[in-house]
Amino acid sequence: MQLQKDLVSLIVPFYNAEKYLSRFFDSVLKQTYSDIQFILVDDGSTDGGNQIVEKYKSEIEKKLKEFIYLRQTNGGAAKAINCALKYVKGEFLTWADSDDTLHEDNIKMKYNFLKNNNTYGMVICGAQAIDQETGKTIRNLVIKKKNHADNMFRTIIDGIPCYPGVSMVRTQLLFDKINNREIYYNREAGQNYQLLLPVAYDNKCGFIDNVLYDYYVRNDSHSHDVDY
Repeated sequence: MQLQKDLVSLIVPFYNAEKYLSRFFDSVLKQTYSDIQFILVDDGSTDGGNQIVEKYKSEIEKKLKEFIYLRQTNGGAAKAINCALKYVKGEFLTWADSDDTLHEDNIKMKYNFLKNNNTYGMVICGAQAIDQETGKTIRNLVIKKKNHADNMFRTIIDGIPCYPGVSMVRTQLLFDKINNREIYYNREAGQNYQLLLPVAYDNKCGFIDNVLYDYYVRNDSHSHDVDY
């Protein structure tokens, strides 16, 4: 499949996210860059999330270049991402969690960086952790300048936080490294690393210090129980 110039593919898997989908969709609709292919994957939800998607569908389709809504039996985020990767058309690829939010310039600033810096294969912006219950900011999640490097491969492995919503990669660089547009299937975790590491291995990484993503911390969050 030929990748489309200037198109940004946004992959978002979700499972039983009825309480958070409206908030996330509102953040997508506020994006200042609209040449976006939004690929949403329902990972076998059993709540009312589908009704929320249907409510927003026409508005999203009007705002963005393309909206693809996929549904699968429950298999975990990596399986959902593999499902979505088959449909990716964008020159650039980013991904997010459905219970978080994108700041309005999130995609535009990351796109602009890669568009204006041809020698870079990926870019990472800042985020902030927010308490789901109180709405208060817990801490900023910005990579310190002393940790900036052209090659971030080893730094990522050594423990840099790999939050969804903060990274954008040149799609072809990822597809050149993975077979059949598939990452390794692990039901528990690791999908963010698998989308980043193949590109980080031998490509330069750029940084945007602006906080452009809200990462909501919940006591029932699945990621809290994962032994990475």
